[in-house]
Amino acid sequence: MSTWIGNPGDRLSLRAAQSALADSVRLAARPSWIWLAGFMYPSVMLLPAFGARATLDSWDHDAMPEAAGTLLPFLVPPLMLFVVGLARLSTPRGWDAAVERNGRARLRDAWTAGKGLLWPTYGLWICVLLLDLIVLGGSYLVLSSVADQGATTVAYLIGGPLLLFSCAYAAVISVLFQLALHSLAQNRRGVVSALQHGWRLAQNDPWATVRSALVDCALSLALWALIAFGARIIFCFLPFLWVAHACLTAITGVARALYWGRVYRALGGLTPEDGVPGLPPAGL
Repeated sequence: MSTWIGNPGDRLSLRAAQSALADSVRLAARPSWIWLAGFMYPSVMLLPAFGARATLDSWDHDAMPEAAGTLLPFLVPPLMLFVVGLARLSTPRGWDAAVERNGRARLRDAWTAGKGLLWPTYGLWICVLLLDLIVLGGSYLVLSSVADQGATTVAYLIGGPLLLFSCAYAAVISVLFQLALHSLAQNRRGVVSALQHGWRLAQNDPWATVRSALVDCALSLALWALIAFGARIIFCFLPFLWVAHACLTAITGVARALYWGRVYRALGGLTPEDGVPGLPPAGL
């Protein structure tokens, strides 16, 4: 049990991760146009959810494009500039500097911070999608082939393990993306270097990485539960529900970026603020 929860002397215990998330939510809750960047910031649950839907829909050939459509907002290159800019602002010193200059972190700050990082970030996202689609494509072909032969029972027997494997694999890729994104944003690395660095950080303390991902998943589940509960109460006020949904998603996106910025540091990730030779100078 202590392995899952962690000890006080660990690099990142479950309590420390929860504290980092609570602090991130507190900072993100302050109204700002930077919420628009948060609305586009992906969660750890995004790729596993996509993997589950694509695998479950393998019996329906028309559903695969629909499942892929859930990722289209993250395939538009200009949007990635706000995502990486938000990641670059996510260190405590970077966020505090933006607040000190303007009273709050602004969308313009994310845009400025992300300049010069658009195409590396876009390349990173494409690499992550390709890594995920390799497994999803194989699962889709296997299940479609079995289903086309009418072996429904066999398809379910194969589909269960494939679904679990696809979701677990996608979760690992999602965590790798978070760490690689912050490595790229903070140190202006290339795509391959960022992925390698993210993988080394995850390997450096696998249990701390798992705890961090679980806390991120808990945030997503709490958001979904809150929206579902609100839908039952105010279902007759549909426009208000959509606005509330968008705001909550945006806040949690900013909080998630701040949270993973802290996780990146806790796992040993460096930033220019550390003054390590070879890293770009501090500053946006």
